Formats: sequence, structure tokens, C-alpha cells
Amino acid sequence: MKSSGTNIGHPILFTLILILLAGCGKEQGTQPEMRGVWLHPGLFSLDENIAVKQIDSLFDAYREIGIVKSIT
Repeated sequence: MKSSGTNIGHPILFTLILILLAGCGKEQGTQPEMRGVWLHPGLFSLDENIAVKQIDSLFDAYREIGIVKSIT
């Protein structure tokens, strides 16, 4: 037998599952925050030696403004 109207059961169930999964995650602040940056290879020279210098220079600029922490 077909029911009239729209079936709202599936979207509600899906929403509840998403809420439950979000709540099951680890407590915030238990792990250090990690962020990444994707850089297109076209930003750098095709010459490896020049590209390494360009990447180093870019990361130095990022460190100066606080985007990248120094790894020591």
C-alpha cells in the first residue's frame, strides 16, 4: 500500500544518526589541532634546487606571521 505525502522518516533518521556520530567523537581539546595547506606544484619552479629555496622562503614567511610553527 502506498502512503500519500512525503516520507520524512529517512531524513529524520539520517539526521539523528549524524548527531549521534558527532557526539561520539573524542572530547575537544584532547588532541592538538592539526591543519594542513595544499600547495599547487605550479607555484614553484620546475628546477628542484630553485623550488626547494622557494618552498623554504614560503615557509619562513608563514612562520613570521604565525601560520607554521618551527620544527626543532
